[in-house]
Amino acid sequence: TYTPLSETSFGEAAGLFGINCGHRMRGVSEGAFISREKEFDGEETSEEYRKVQRQRAMERGVRKKKTEADMYEAAGDKDAARDFRRLASDEDRKLRDYCQKEGLSYRRDRTEVYGYKKVDISGNGGIIKETDKFIMPTAKINEFLLKPGAKHAKEFFDVGYTPNDGDKLLKDIELGFDETKIWDIKESDFETKFSINMELGVTQKKVFQTVWQQEKNENKPRFITAYRTKRK
Repeated sequence: TYTPLSETSFGEAAGLFGINCGHRMRGVSEGAFISREKEFDGEETSEEYRKVQRQRAMERGVRKKKTEADMYEAAGDKDAARDFRRLASDEDRKLRDYCQKEGLSYRRDRTEVYGYKKVDISGNGGIIKETDKFIMPTAKINEFLLKPGAKHAKEFFDVGYTPNDGDKLLKDIELGFDETKIWDIKESDFETKFSINMELGVTQKKVFQTVWQQEKNENKPRFITAYRTKRK
C-alpha cells in the first residue's frame, strides 16, 4: 500500500519534489517492480549521509563562486570575474573527483546558476572557436602558446610563429588533428583525456604533443595545451 500524493507535501515549495528535494518520480507496475536501491544499516546510513552532505556543501561552493563571478562582471571588474570563474571551475573539478571517489552521482543541475557565462572560465573573454573537429578557447593560443614569457611560448617561436600568428596556429592545429593518431588516453566517469602528436611550424616543422579533453556531455574535444615532444 502506498501513501497517495494527496496526503503528502507534494505541491509545496519545501515539500516532496520541491526545492532541493532529491526524490524523482517514476512509473511502477504493480508486481513487476524490483527495487534496486542499496539498503544500509544504521552505521552505513550515517556514513552515506555524511558523504552526501559533503557533496551538497561542495555544490553550494561552486554556485557561490559562479554567483560572485557574475556580480563582479556586472560591476565591470572583468579581471575579478575571470578569477572567480577559474575558482568555480576548480571547485567543480574537485566536486567531480569527490563524487567519483565516493561512488556518488554528479548532478550538473545542482551547480548551475541562471545566466552564468561558462565560456569566460578559461579567461578568453567569451571567445571560443569551434571547428568541425574540436573546440578551441582562443586564449589558449593568445594567452599561453604565443604569449612571450609563457611556459611553452619559446617552443612555438623557435619554429617560426609570432605572437600575432594565432589564426595560423589554429589552422595548423586543425590540419594536424588526426583521430587515428590518438594516444595517452585517460578515461573517467566524466571525461576522456587524450593526446595527438602533430608537426607544427612556419620556418621549420617540429613534433608537438597536443592535449585534449572531452566531457561525456560534449560531442567534440576541447583543446587543453601543446608542447614539444620527441615522440613521433
